[in-house]
Amino acid sequence: MISLTRIKEAARGVIKVLRFGKSDVLNAEQFLPFGIDSQPIKDLQALHTNTAANDAGAIIGYLCRSELKNGETQIYAKDKNGDFLFYIYMRADGRAEFGGAADNLVRFAELDKALQNFKAEVNRELQSIATGIPLGSYTPVLTKVNIAGAKIDEILCP
Repeated sequence: MISLTRIKEAARGVIKVLRFGKSDVLNAEQFLPFGIDSQPIKDLQALHTNTAANDAGAIIGYLCRSELKNGETQIYAKDKNGDFLFYIYMRADGRAEFGGAADNLVRFAELDKALQNFKAEVNRELQSIATGIPLGSYTPVLTKVNIAGAKIDEILCP
């Protein structure tokens, strides 16, 4: 029998669910796609099914009322109140958001290359300016660019 249940508690791979009320508490294991691991939050609605083993149950999915458009995918973490902590949102138009739409990810090597080229142009211009000013009255200070601190090795939510 497959039934809609409500998560009561989740810990260490065993999930307690309420099926038809407070006195109908079942233990179940959660089945997820390979490579995805999560612990559900309390009061989330889950799809529970019995298995061939006596008194063994399985959670095979969760009720999700999504506002995503066709073809979109979202992976997320929520706090115990159900509020988003972090998400990756892959939109149907090919864009992706990592933790929000306010900032952008960049290709570090491409950005560094462009900035180093710009630095070289500025330094060449400073040398040209120095040749047009009377000798000794202007010594150009060459610019430096170091964006190593901007490289993203991990993504943190603000």
